[in-house]
Amino acid sequence: MENVIIEDLVKVNLYDLLQISFTAGNKEIRSAYRKKALSCHPDKNPNNPEAAKLFQQLSKALEILTDGPARAAYDKVLKAKKAQELRNAELDSKRRKLKKDLETREKAAKEEELRNVDPTKTLQEEIERLRKEGSKLLEEEQELLREHIQKKEAVFSEEEEEKKKRLKIKWKAEKADPLNGGYTSEFLHKVFSKYGEVSCLIISSKKKGSGLVEFVSSAAAQMAYEYESGLSSNPIQLSWVPDDRGSNKKFQQESRVSPKDPKTVKAESVLTSKDYESIVLMKLRQSEERKQIIEAMMKNEDTI
Repeated sequence: MENVIIEDLVKVNLYDLLQISFTAGNKEIRSAYRKKALSCHPDKNPNNPEAAKLFQQLSKALEILTDGPARAAYDKVLKAKKAQELRNAELDSKRRKLKKDLETREKAAKEEELRNVDPTKTLQEEIERLRKEGSKLLEEEQELLREHIQKKEAVFSEEEEEKKKRLKIKWKAEKADPLNGGYTSEFLHKVFSKYGEVSCLIISSKKKGSGLVEFVSSAAAQMAYEYESGLSSNPIQLSWVPDDRGSNKKFQQESRVSPKDPKTVKAESVLTSKDYESIVLMKLRQSEERKQIIEAMMKNEDTI
């Protein structure tokens, strides 16, 4: 911990900085530090010098307030500062001159006493001790902050990877066309399985000539996007599906075909609402993550 100028340190009330009471214990202090430090951690704000400055102040607050002798010394300085502020607030313009005269006379009488018990000097000594010893508590807290940030970034990366597995399918088909433009669920599954394992396939029952396909791997989805064009007599158009986890009300009548259960396939038709709900419920029991993926694709029916 670097040398600290006392005048700069007491300009900021460390208790107010952490938003804790004067009697807060170490557990409450650590919790308050972690909550505030997360928002201004240098790793999350590389281009914000003010955030870095605040993070340093929080680090000093954690070190001082969780160390008994250092906190006692700081409290003594803080109390003296507050007492001085209170005295100044109580003095009116007529008494200020009297106050100055009294302080001048008292200074000479208390000079020796202040040299022996100066709380500012004691605090500086405690800060220097902390600097030499190093603060294991501060290192632990900052390591926890770094781990927290890394976990958040890892989750974000996984979500981005999931976006690359889903494709929107379009082809020409009329409402009265019983063959759905030549594209049945079974046929589309065979078409896309050439590129890799298909985890989910949906054909819209409301909007002819549209559907969704999800691959197990993003590499398979990328290959399908680049090379698949469908039937020469009725080409298909592929585009990426946005990652929208909103309402699934618009897909209540959708057909879902599981590549692992070909018995659910109905050639040149779609599943009934009851069949669809049974399949979805079965998959939801297997994996909560599947629910999130299905709901994400359901939201996008109006865009396909």
